[in-house]
Amino acid sequence: MQKARHLADVYPDLLQQREEYRQAFLDRPVCTWDDAFTILTSTENNDAGRVQTSGISDHTARIALNIDSVMERENRNIVQAYMTPYQKVSDEIEMFELGMNRLNGRTLCVARQLFVERKRWNDITDEEGYPLGRSSVQFERNRALETIAAAIADWTERRLYAIYG
Repeated sequence: MQKARHLADVYPDLLQQREEYRQAFLDRPVCTWDDAFTILTSTENNDAGRVQTSGISDHTARIALNIDSVMERENRNIVQAYMTPYQKVSDEIEMFELGMNRLNGRTLCVARQLFVERKRWNDITDEEGYPLGRSSVQFERNRALETIAAAIADWTERRLYAIYG
């Protein structure tokens, strides 16, 4: 229930954060041939070129043989650095939206206004647009949070089953 409350409180912020991570990923740096060459030839990084190269001892030949693998490794590390926080935020959004998709009727209407639109409790209306009292809003909010918490538990269980079988 605590996770459901937290996600309900930060859902719009998570959407914005995911978009920022997505944009940062699109603008990420890329390891070029020149970067890989610098890595392989730098004096601080002597181990970068020390890969089994069928007995070739010439430093230039080692660089030529390893430059593609260094570029690939560096780009993989860059992508991983950007994808890890993006995936974490996306997972939280997915958990919350899974719970929201289980709601219907008045509960969905109230939850959308509270959690997505961030309306004040006094401004919450039902499906026909009539204002709801505080006790009705509280009841529907609690029902929504319980459903979202159950969806989060299901999502977590499925994720753990997928990982550990």
